[in-house]
Amino acid sequence: YLAGKVGTKKNPEERCAGVILQAPLESAFRAVLGPKTATCCVCFDFFRNHSIVHKLRCKVGIMHGTEDEVVPISNGEALHKKLKHPHEPHWVEGHGHNDIPAEYIFEYAKNFVNMLREERRGPDTNLSKEEMRKKRLAAMQNYKQQQSEENVIVDIE
Repeated sequence: YLAGKVGTKKNPEERCAGVILQAPLESAFRAVLGPKTATCCVCFDFFRNHSIVHKLRCKVGIMHGTEDEVVPISNGEALHKKLKHPHEPHWVEGHGHNDIPAEYIFEYAKNFVNMLREERRGPDTNLSKEEMRKKRLAAMQNYKQQQSEENVIVDIE
């Protein structure tokens, strides 16, 4: 809800550069009942993020635990598909709603902010937009590789 209020500002001076959503709800009823059942109760449904997320004018990153039993990951996946300006999502394998390690959160946020800074500075004079996109993608893949290596170490111990 708050991201929708901040991320849809038309005035460039009020507009934010980006928003990170952690374990976001499609809507209160969709998180509990699923999308088909929730449609019959739409007038009572709070936090209908699914109906406003496409209006966000800024970059949006979503991180969500794959084992989330409070807000199913399908909520985050559905919202990500509707974004106009998506950032690479971070589906955190083996974690739920409240147990994503802080270092994963901070690393994702750091990569997100660095990407926003690069975009604000504009493309490097020596790099095309495609090369900049590949550079950001490579950084994100490197981060995911580091995370998976950490998970392997944890699993072995």
